[in-house]
Amino acid sequence: MYNNLFPAVNSGSGIPSAAPSRDPSQSLVMRHKLENAVRPLSEISPASSCRTIPSIPPLTEILPVVEDYFRDFNFALPLFLQHEFMRMLYNFYSEREQTKKPGAAWAAINVVLAIGYRTRIVETNDIAVRFDDQKAEKCIDNVQRELDELVTREEDTLGVQVLLGLVMLFQTDIDQKPATILIGTAMRLAHRLKLHVKALESSFSPEIAQHRNNIFWLCYSLDKDVSLRARIPSIQDDDDVDLDLPGVQLGEEDGYLQGIDGCAHFNYLRTRVQLAYVQGKVYDYLLSNRSSKLSREARGQKVAYLGGLLDQWLQRLPESLRLERITQTLEKGPLTHVMFLYHTYMVCSTTLLGLYSLEAPWIQSISQYSIEALRNFDSQAHLCLGDQSLLPLSAWNTCVDVSRKCLGVFDMQSYNCCNLWLSSCAYFSAFIVLLANIVYFPSHNLVDYDRGLTDRTTHRMEKLLEYTKSISFPELHIILVGLKQAADFAADRARSVAKAYETTPPTTQPECISYPPTAFGVFSDYMNRVPVSSCSSRTAYYMLKRSLNGLLILSSPKLQTSSFRQISVSASRAMPQFKLKDVSSLSLQLGEKQEVEVEGVDGGKVLLLNAGGKIQAMGPKCTHYGAPLVKGVLTKGGRLTCPWHGACFNGQTGDIENAPALDALPVFKVTEKDGGLYIEGDEAAIKAGRRKPNFKCSVSGGAPGSGVVVVGGGSGAIGAIEGLREKGFSGPITLISNEGYLPIDRTKLSKALITDHTKIQWRDEDWFKSGSVEIVHDEVVDVDLNSKAVITKGKERYAYSKLILATGGSPRNLPVQGFKVLENIFPLRTVHDTKKIVDAIGDKGKKIVIVGSSFIGMEVANATAADNHVTVVGQESVPLERVMGKEVGAGLQKMLEGKGVKFHMSAGVGKAEPSSSSPSKVGSVHLQDGTVLEADLVVLGVGVAPSTGYLKENKVIRLEDDGSLKTDENFLVVGLKDTYAVGDIASYPYHGPGGQGNYTRIEHWNVAQNQGRVVAHHIVNPSLKADFFTPIFWSALTGQLRYCGNSMHGWDDLVLQGNPGEGKFVAYYCKGDTVVAMASMGVDPAMAKSAELMKLGAMPSKTDLKGGLDILNVALPA
Repeated sequence: MYNNLFPAVNSGSGIPSAAPSRDPSQSLVMRHKLENAVRPLSEISPASSCRTIPSIPPLTEILPVVEDYFRDFNFALPLFLQHEFMRMLYNFYSEREQTKKPGAAWAAINVVLAIGYRTRIVETNDIAVRFDDQKAEKCIDNVQRELDELVTREEDTLGVQVLLGLVMLFQTDIDQKPATILIGTAMRLAHRLKLHVKALESSFSPEIAQHRNNIFWLCYSLDKDVSLRARIPSIQDDDDVDLDLPGVQLGEEDGYLQGIDGCAHFNYLRTRVQLAYVQGKVYDYLLSNRSSKLSREARGQKVAYLGGLLDQWLQRLPESLRLERITQTLEKGPLTHVMFLYHTYMVCSTTLLGLYSLEAPWIQSISQYSIEALRNFDSQAHLCLGDQSLLPLSAWNTCVDVSRKCLGVFDMQSYNCCNLWLSSCAYFSAFIVLLANIVYFPSHNLVDYDRGLTDRTTHRMEKLLEYTKSISFPELHIILVGLKQAADFAADRARSVAKAYETTPPTTQPECISYPPTAFGVFSDYMNRVPVSSCSSRTAYYMLKRSLNGLLILSSPKLQTSSFRQISVSASRAMPQFKLKDVSSLSLQLGEKQEVEVEGVDGGKVLLLNAGGKIQAMGPKCTHYGAPLVKGVLTKGGRLTCPWHGACFNGQTGDIENAPALDALPVFKVTEKDGGLYIEGDEAAIKAGRRKPNFKCSVSGGAPGSGVVVVGGGSGAIGAIEGLREKGFSGPITLISNEGYLPIDRTKLSKALITDHTKIQWRDEDWFKSGSVEIVHDEVVDVDLNSKAVITKGKERYAYSKLILATGGSPRNLPVQGFKVLENIFPLRTVHDTKKIVDAIGDKGKKIVIVGSSFIGMEVANATAADNHVTVVGQESVPLERVMGKEVGAGLQKMLEGKGVKFHMSAGVGKAEPSSSSPSKVGSVHLQDGTVLEADLVVLGVGVAPSTGYLKENKVIRLEDDGSLKTDENFLVVGLKDTYAVGDIASYPYHGPGGQGNYTRIEHWNVAQNQGRVVAHHIVNPSLKADFFTPIFWSALTGQLRYCGNSMHGWDDLVLQGNPGEGKFVAYYCKGDTVVAMASMGVDPAMAKSAELMKLGAMPSKTDLKGGLDILNVALPA
């Protein structure tokens, strides 16, 4: 079943089905209140025919609760179809009072109300109002009365749905018996309804079939979750599931979660199901009866395997939903759901690593007497291996880091009944780990931060406990308070001991604190001074005293072993701090930035910036070619643009926003202390200055045609693939390219004549394997749009759900004598072409004729001029005249002539003649005016045509006159479904300055990659509107030429500042008073600034620029 679990998925309400009946007389146990004893079903569920419905509240009273339920809960866990539920609700209320009867509909209404009351976010300062759970309890009681009918209801799925709702309400309780019985009943009923069988989908409408799937996946995830919490086997066998995961059928909406900014869009239900799979494996491999028979070696292998699954699951979460960022990304409702995921992740991690085992040595040493409270805690969420050594190194670091971030969320999150209901276990877990970490390492470099965090959150937790009725939380709170007091005492004592030794507590702890022999009495001193009145009861007092005895054991010299010291070193390195040189305060204004050296890191630098009001540090160089970002452009909203090639990064997260960079920037927290500024981060990350995107994904199998097929291996392809994985797409991806190598930085072919593809490939083979991207080296010859498959030259068919055509351009040839038959006449598009050119040049000193004064031709001339005799032939009066104008073109020509390049402009080519010494090769090029140019080789730079020859005979696809495909703003091919086109083959509506939505085809590397990213975002979230990006390109023509905008629809005036012939200028191409494009050389970051102004619709007018306005002095709008 795992083969089906990590690709992508489908979605589900009360739906008809057929299955054998079940004996209704079976016993079912339920618990209403946590303190109640378990009662048999017969005592709480008299026959429905003998009952009357309890008084029901007015419809107007419950509608807001129902609305809140669907808005804040059902969107993530789609238990009901909203329109079907509302119809059922209105029908129920429209019946005459005397004809109303309790039943499944009444139960469904009450389960929605119970969840709705618990998840409602009541905006009030009266905490007691936020925790009024009486209405929810009454609704649960109403549902319990209908259990006889629910467990035998097989005419539709309503019985399963209500049972699942009850499981959700009970799954986080200390007493797991009700949840285990309910999920077992729901799972068996789901089996009788055959919800796990894909073959039955065709019997229902697409909406109903999808919803049936969703109901099953809810069953599955709850089954695995309850199994792990209760330490009992799950009901569902993974190998007996025949369904796509939620979200495989692209375009589904159920189960999706979206961030405040609309960007953090991912399928929550699928993510939860994938984590449930891991929960099931944790039980099977480590807690089941058969697992107890495993050898220690076999057990270790299982632990390693499960650790990989957990890491893989975590890596698939979008960057914006990581713990350190979710409070800025998510509204309160979605935030609670995501925190539940992180809590479940912690349950799996701590179970895997044995940190919460009652038998684990570290727990025994912390608390010798408080077993009863810890046992409550353990049975609630934290299960164990029981044979782990003291403090596993990687385990402890991971748990401390996650715990710190969890409590950070709790510190910022508004608290209510829903938080406590779904997330309290995560917060309790985080408390214990952080406090124990202080006890173990009282001088670690984040001890002050952790103490402050636990101080604040302890107060918040006490407020929560004040309004709960469960006795289990206050019991655990006794332990937390004791550990908090002990942790504070340990940290304070460590400082005083260090001071006595005339040292200061080290910020990086090379060893455990070396206390003098007398120092080991500090905990017993503290114990003797703890008053009974500080605890809630005499029992609690003794529990605390025994806990402190355990802490005394931890402080004993006997535990100062080498392995313990290793752990100490690692723990202290978890979040090292480094001082910033010559900076004493956070004084940057909005949109300001500053490059700063990092003390203690060889060559280390960071970029300090104020992005949208948030001051932090990040990598100082663009991850594309290493441009210094301090010279780039930072908007007040926090968008950071590279000064060289237009790569854009989010100034708050470091994430990529625009090509051509593929790696993001690392972000480091900045703190002010002791008169200086410090950053928190790993030394390796500071030195690297880059962060790989979230790309890892495991896909095995999956439904045929459930994935994305990308045709082409260029810039658009890499943009689409990276964008899909970054945005959380977890289905299969197949890339089919006929170039014979992985995607490369094609711009370096003409600029530097690179012949080794491995030196310019963006990613290696292992990278694509890590993201489950299948690379196929073949050529696509046709597309079967009816059956959704592409056909290759090798006679293979590749089915798809979404198709991205990114085949780029094909170099044009000259239709004149000799050019098609003579050797040593080369186009330039691939590494193979470059190698042929370099081989033909050989020992240098060759006569090279370049036909075409386009960017390709001019770049080759610049790259070969130093050691050869280079001549450029062009039809225009100056190079690049159509795009750059006469003044700029003449200046660029002058610069290249300074390197020895000769030009024949306004010239036509007549023919190519063979060499007298080698008749198969070219020997000369004859111009139409009679000029003869000797040539050892010829390089063609006469443009490219859309590479769509494989589509010319296709009866469904319509090609434009130039061979391109017309697309919309999302690059969906017009008239086709699920088919996208990007790069040189795409004509799309251009909405930049002067574009007015006219169809435009742009042959720029940056444009193709950005188009690929737009497609990826649209596939993952079709509701998102495509974000406009300014076209950018660059060229190496003695100096670095930079260009942004688009003049394909013409320009009528040029505003020129500077001298192109001297390699320092800015040129503005205008249509009317609108600047439609600009070019610059030697005036960075003029292009980056202009590109950002164009994007923001704030580019100065031609009139302003003619008046001498310097673009670098133009303020960016807020």
